[in-house]
Amino acid sequence: MTQEEIVIKKCYTCIFDMEMPFANLTEQVIGDGDEQQQYMTQLILKNLNSTALRKSVIDEDSVLMQLFPENEEQFEPFANQIADEIHTLIQEKSTDIPMGNGVFLWAFCEDRDYICFFKLNYQNKFVDMIDNNGQEKWVLNTKVIPTIGQKITELFFIDLQDRTVQISNAKHYVENEKSNYLAELILQLSLQHSEEEMVKVYQEAVVDTIQEIYEEEAPQKIMDYKKAVAETVTKTGELNIEEVQKEIFGEDEKAIALCTEKIEEKAVPVKSIEVSEKMEKKLLKKQKIVTNNGIEILVPIDYLKDESIFEYHQYEDGSISILIKDGVKKLL
Repeated sequence: MTQEEIVIKKCYTCIFDMEMPFANLTEQVIGDGDEQQQYMTQLILKNLNSTALRKSVIDEDSVLMQLFPENEEQFEPFANQIADEIHTLIQEKSTDIPMGNGVFLWAFCEDRDYICFFKLNYQNKFVDMIDNNGQEKWVLNTKVIPTIGQKITELFFIDLQDRTVQISNAKHYVENEKSNYLAELILQLSLQHSEEEMVKVYQEAVVDTIQEIYEEEAPQKIMDYKKAVAETVTKTGELNIEEVQKEIFGEDEKAIALCTEKIEEKAVPVKSIEVSEKMEKKLLKKQKIVTNNGIEILVPIDYLKDESIFEYHQYEDGSISILIKDGVKKLL
């Protein structure tokens, strides 16, 4: 997907400010190719289908479903309701949620319509200016919109075709309790783990199990795991942790049981997950090896098990030595 393939059909912005009595939802006319339009489309391009977003499906009996817009004409009341609820939450129940600008978009991309929301938390930046006496000075502006390169921590996408939701996992204090206020209080969703969370839990469980059980073989086993993941993702487009366990642990029931227990402790299901294009690139990229003195070596996954290139040895204190043989020429 490129910026040119994203069409913004409707845009509303509002202000989440403790000093304002209401959110003041305002429709914005986005010009084709202007700076505001480019900023909005980059927000979508950068964040849609992020592996860090958690997922959910809108329940037919939920409050959100009652607000759900069926067409563009119903979008403004939906956006206004969400904006008012966030503004009220900030004013009455939380001193932790940052002030900022809210952006509601009805956008077409990837052959379907999405409702997109971004909360652009204000940044403090100095502005250089000339005062009435002709003197140059710096003035602190406390309500600057973040640049596109800065991370947006509060956002959601609603797929209008299948009513699935992708939502951020930022947590703030509301009435002295930390929660994902967007998901739990505003949209009232039951969340699934993000793709990034599940992959991380799987990897930590496998690596911890290897280090606990295999000791001397641990370095090689960890490399085997990374290669097995790369191979299964390349062949099937999925990460099947049960198949990976069989590949790494064979018939070692003790290792499989321990690994499964570690996964379940994190409340993550032991199942095959479909891997997005973004996650696939992460899993198939080169492995970084960092030495004690800070030297970094990037190694293609396929070379990790090549004994003509690397030899591993783990010491009793848990440290690992890596001997790089003459086969290093293959890395160049």
